[in-house]
Amino acid sequence: MNEIRLFLSQPRNTKILLLTSLLYALVLPVVDIFVAAYIMN
Repeated sequence: MNEIRLFLSQPRNTKILLLTSLLYALVLPVVDIFVAAYIMN
């Protein structure tokens, strides 16, 4: 829970930055797989 409290105490810009980097980390591998599958055809 301490991480969440630390996260909420951050300025708005920092929260957005962290969320976008997390989103990229989750989305990019999926996109990569689709691109690879498309190229393979």
